[in-house]
Amino acid sequence: MGLRVLLVASGEPAEPGTLREAAAAAGYVVAVNGGFRQAQEAGLRVDLLLGDLDSLGGVPIPKGVRVLAFPSHKDATDLELALDHVSALRPDVVEIFGGLGGRLDHLLANLAIAEKYPFTLVFRGQGVDLHAVSQELDLEGAKVGDTVSLIPLSDVVEGVRTQGLEYPLRGEALFRASSRGVSNRVTSLPAGVSLEKGKLLVVHIPSEGG
Repeated sequence: MGLRVLLVASGEPAEPGTLREAAAAAGYVVAVNGGFRQAQEAGLRVDLLLGDLDSLGGVPIPKGVRVLAFPSHKDATDLELALDHVSALRPDVVEIFGGLGGRLDHLLANLAIAEKYPFTLVFRGQGVDLHAVSQELDLEGAKVGDTVSLIPLSDVVEGVRTQGLEYPLRGEALFRASSRGVSNRVTSLPAGVSLEKGKLLVVHIPSEGG
C-alpha cells in the first residue's frame, strides 16, 4: 500500500471525528490555508501548513509544523499549490476535505486541475464523494440505491467497465462533451469502475437514509 496524503482545505467544514479517522489512515497531513483552523479544532497532527496564510483567523501555529508560505498575489490556488507540492511524495491517494464548499469558481477550478495528477484524488463533501481516478476504483461503503455518475475529466476515457450498476458499461468510451455517464445507480454489491486510459471523475451520492 502506497502513501496516502490528507489535505484539509478551507471550504465546507467536516466533522472532527471524520477528519481524525482520515488523518489516522494518512501518512502525511497538509493544512491548506484556512483549513489549518479545522485541523487544529479536530486535534490533528499537521505536517505542513501551506498557502498565503490570509485565513488563519489568529490561530497560533504550533512548533514543529512546517510552513510553506506564498504571496497572496499568485497564479494558482492554494489547493493547486498543495497538490503540486505533495506530488513530489509520489502518493497513491490524496484525500481532500474542504475542497468542495465555498466559492463556485474555486470548486470548478479544483475539479478542472484534477486531470493533471497521476494519483487518485478523493474529494470528501457533505453527502457526496468525488473520486478522480485513472485506474480501478472499488466503491467502498456503497449501498444499493446510491447514485453514481461518471464524468470524464480528460477529453476521452477509454475502456470503461462498471460493476454493480444499473446501466453497465463493458469497455466503452466516455467523452467529456457528453452526459452519458450521469446518474447511474448501484443495484448490487460490490460496486466499482475501471478504465484503460484517461481520467474519470466518479461521483458517489449515498441514497437518502443510506
